[in-house]
Amino acid sequence: MTDWGMGKPMKGLRGQAVLLDFFVSTVFFIIILATVFNTFNTVERQSGNSKAIETINSVAQSAAGSLLQTPGIPAQWTAASVSSIGLIGAGGAISRRKFLNLLLTDYYKAKSLLGAGAYDLYIRITDNTGNLTTTGLAYSDPIAIFSSGDQAAYGLVNCSGIVWDLYWHSNQPAPAGDYRYLYSDNNGPTLFDEMVANMSNYVLTVAYEPNVKSNQIDHARLASAIYNGSIFMAIGGQDNGNNPLIDGFNMSWGKYPPGQGVSGVVTKLDDLIVDVSPGDPASFPSPHLYMFKGPGDLPLNIIVNQTNPSAPQSQAPIASWNYGSGRAYYLTQYDGTLKGNAFSTYFNLLGNVTEFGIYPNVTTAQQISVVRRVDVLDTGGRNVPVAVDVIVYKN
Repeated sequence: MTDWGMGKPMKGLRGQAVLLDFFVSTVFFIIILATVFNTFNTVERQSGNSKAIETINSVAQSAAGSLLQTPGIPAQWTAASVSSIGLIGAGGAISRRKFLNLLLTDYYKAKSLLGAGAYDLYIRITDNTGNLTTTGLAYSDPIAIFSSGDQAAYGLVNCSGIVWDLYWHSNQPAPAGDYRYLYSDNNGPTLFDEMVANMSNYVLTVAYEPNVKSNQIDHARLASAIYNGSIFMAIGGQDNGNNPLIDGFNMSWGKYPPGQGVSGVVTKLDDLIVDVSPGDPASFPSPHLYMFKGPGDLPLNIIVNQTNPSAPQSQAPIASWNYGSGRAYYLTQYDGTLKGNAFSTYFNLLGNVTEFGIYPNVTTAQQISVVRRVDVLDTGGRNVPVAVDVIVYKN
């Protein structure tokens, strides 16, 4: 009987089974290996991203700390002298002058000094309405301008982008402008008192050559408005040399002789004028009044002092003083000069908006860190709450 090999495995089929087992095992091994490598790469990327985010957050926090917790080095730094950037002024609030110096600092130098040299940087300060503040006396808006028919007052704010109201005391109609509201009355004292009644609605109120008699206005209301935080500026002279601001505060003042110009020098840096230094020359061809420190007066901040050796005391054509939570300014004449140039070149009424750097493009920024701090801004006499954003990012 022939043995057909029944019950014994066939050699060919057994070899195929071994190859099939090997192939399946190899496939499974490759799948498992790929999964392991993919998982490892994912973990590595996540770890790398986590470290990058941690690093950029640390840089942003450090930059914010330097800006909002230090005065900088030197304490009165400029764009040329700065070795460490800080925005805090002598009173512990953010200094507008220091932010202006930041705006004058080279972008790459500034971000390097703030430890953000490998990134891009954007800094901004906004008020309680979300609008950018400014480095000027009008740190925000709206502001008010009182004028007795002098269109030069328009040049202070017209077409500047700031919101302003005009109080127009003249027999002539007010010229067109981009003012928000127009208040007009031939009776100067009545219109002036109306403006004073509205001062709490304004960041800054400017009386440009008001031409109203001191004994015809409500001094108590004006004093109360400034005491409660308003900033007020009087420019030029009034009837009989009287100034409603000066007479209302028992501050000592005098009157320059008619037709006599006056020369002076910058004696103290102030937010009123920028890009000047103590000792810079000033001149006023038709000055009106001057301020001086008399017995019992409030402390006087002499910004420009007359160079007159024969004068019995300091005579300041430009000065300011704090009163309660507010501040008052007097400027003898707007059409003067500083450093041989027009006074308007250095007059810091509006200033620059408080933003510095390059705003991030959200479509290209790969890493971004935003630090927001609530702080206070020194506005000259009082501090106002603001929000400060420090944004560090990398494209």
